Amino acid sequence: MGIIFLAKMGIKQVRYSPEYTIEQWAEMVYEHELAQARADVAAGSDPDAVLDQMSKRIRDKMVLPHIQRIKQEGTVTFDAEANRRSYEAAMRGEKNKNGDLKWD
Repeated sequence: MGIIFLAKMGIKQVRYSPEYTIEQWAEMVYEHELAQARADVAAGSDPDAVLDQMSKRIRDKMVLPHIQRIKQEGTVTFDAEANRRSYEAAMRGEKNKNGDLKWD
């Protein structure tokens, strides 16, 4: 569903759906933000400010699916300290009981 179609329907925002592939979502965001930026410049807005705003909106919209996924899956458990110790042991050449470098 392209942005032209959305505009004809009177839809001024694009909304993410898990049904979209990342490529589809990226194309929708691109088309929407480009149309918005062109309209802002045509209305007399400063082109540099428009580009800055556009890039921030694209960034925010492209990370949205990932943020939603993290929130759905709950808290990520990652022991940074244990990972650091394991990394340092491997870098020192320490071996585990199987004789491999010590990566826990």
